[in-house]
Amino acid sequence: MTAQFRLSADAHARLGAAARTVAIALECGPAGAVAWIEAAAARLRPFPHDAPHRVASRVLKMRSMRAELLGDGIFQDLAWDMLLDLYVREAEGKRVSITSLTIASGGAPTTALRHLDKLLSHGLVVRTADAGDGRRSWISLTPACRSGMTELLERLWDKG
Repeated sequence: MTAQFRLSADAHARLGAAARTVAIALECGPAGAVAWIEAAAARLRPFPHDAPHRVASRVLKMRSMRAELLGDGIFQDLAWDMLLDLYVREAEGKRVSITSLTIASGGAPTTALRHLDKLLSHGLVVRTADAGDGRRSWISLTPACRSGMTELLERLWDKG
């Protein structure tokens, strides 16, 4: 085993009985049973609360590296890049302006604005005017979109 634990005699006996049961079920020896139990325990690791944020960050980094290594402008999914950027920045507690979001999309400003209009019209994001600066607006994910993205990113995390 990789970790040392102090077990009561009763707990030790129950663990031994469980290992014997696993060994019989798998038709293997004690070492095989212990390896199977350790692998099963590793799959039950607690789900980190920031896992969706970490997956979204990795996807954004991968997309940036892809553009760098394989060519910029070949692969474009501006709306998805905008949603990922919003998801990550909101998880970091940051607000996102329209200008910042269009830059993060990686596309031409007019194309990015067209995609932003689609996101707005489909109810995936909302636009809020900046109370202190009438020239600026903030974009944020709707609760339904954030929930859907979280579920998608959690599924990606589970697939590992």
